[in-house]
Amino acid sequence: KNYREKTGTVRFRRLERPARRVYEIVSAGLPDGSVLMTASADGLWQTDIRGRVTRIISNEHLTALGSGSYDPTILVTGSTDGIVRTLKYKEDDWSNLGPVNKEPLDGTIKKIIQLHKDEWWILTSSPALLTRMQCGKTDTLFFSYGKEQGLACDTLSHIAAVDNRLYV
Repeated sequence: KNYREKTGTVRFRRLERPARRVYEIVSAGLPDGSVLMTASADGLWQTDIRGRVTRIISNEHLTALGSGSYDPTILVTGSTDGIVRTLKYKEDDWSNLGPVNKEPLDGTIKKIIQLHKDEWWILTSSPALLTRMQCGKTDTLFFSYGKEQGLACDTLSHIAAVDNRLYV
């Protein structure tokens, strides 16, 4: 967390939580104000504007977060064991929007990006794969893209979205 001294110098102060390695930090716009969401080796953490830190998910090694572009109260998490969770903020609480994916994705989830309203892209490592998560009203489908689909998987290390286009 940063603050400005009287001299104008910006300084940074370490928050006590999370105590273990942080993999990703994203901003989530909630009805009661924006918060920072943190994926870490000891779970999912939320930090509000006053610096209050709350653990949302414990005992999970989370490595990636995707914040909803179309609905800022939606958050998708990924872990070292390939588990994907979709969370929704409602009435001052985060809850699972649907069941956790039944079959974990292969590898550690590195990055999650929302490209369209019901479409998320997930990058994994070890093995490097790109997966599209299509969210429907009653189910969620996963489509993996690899060498068979013309993607040079061995070189995948980053993904980004610009103007609703995915770059790999």
